[in-house]
Amino acid sequence: MPALRVFRCRECGHRMRLAGRLCGRCHARKGLLQSRAIVIASGSAILILCTVIVIVLAAPSDSTERHASQASARF
Repeated sequence: MPALRVFRCRECGHRMRLAGRLCGRCHARKGLLQSRAIVIASGSAILILCTVIVIVLAAPSDSTERHASQASARF
């Protein structure tokens, strides 16, 4: 399986692996935003946010419940 090379080195432009701390060509350190922990935390935060949005949008509002109960009481 080929390595996932997401980032580029700021010093030489070499495509860097997500797992490594240093560039394979010039051995410069990766920036803080290029670390695995930041990428995983960002992805998790986006996933949680999307889940909350879906739950909020799927929940019926009070006016919808009230309208449905009034309509069923008429019949």
